[in-house]
Amino acid sequence: MEETPAGVVLYEMITMAFRAGLKLPAELTLLAKALFNLDAVSRALDPNFNPTQSIREYTAQMANKRAQREFSPRRLFQIAAETSDLVRALPHRIDVITQKLVSNDFAVRVEAPQLGSLLLGLEKVANRIFTGLVLGGLLVASGYMMAYQRSLATVGFVIAGALGLWMIFAILVQDRRSRRRKGKT
Repeated sequence: MEETPAGVVLYEMITMAFRAGLKLPAELTLLAKALFNLDAVSRALDPNFNPTQSIREYTAQMANKRAQREFSPRRLFQIAAETSDLVRALPHRIDVITQKLVSNDFAVRVEAPQLGSLLLGLEKVANRIFTGLVLGGLLVASGYMMAYQRSLATVGFVIAGALGLWMIFAILVQDRRSRRRKGKT
């Protein structure tokens, strides 16, 4: 494994993941290509240079610097101050919440500015589906009745045809109106 270039290892991992049906970020493929190029260039410049070892060392340095930044005394003091503010205010906040729960005055407010238009759209879809089901039921029933009551089945087909035409006309008119309203706003 030490002798295998990092680009080859990453490429093989990506290939195995693809065969297993896993979708990996495209950045991994770019990283594999960059590592391929790094291996080729470093071999051409200095055959004794080991890019994998350099990457490990540099990664360790980066991780140490980040850990030092995150756990610096100033950052730890800032975290402690924020935590103490939270802990100090917590009993009062819990008391307020429990008082509102006891007085049945606790409410959660959700702001959804597009909810009205979403509900109108869902209502429109539900109405169209229901009308389509009624139309389909009428057609099936009329088809079954054709062998026994030809005149009643014909009336059913005429009603289904009229209902279908009305539905198409209503959909076209309603969609045209909604497109005009969207164009004006």
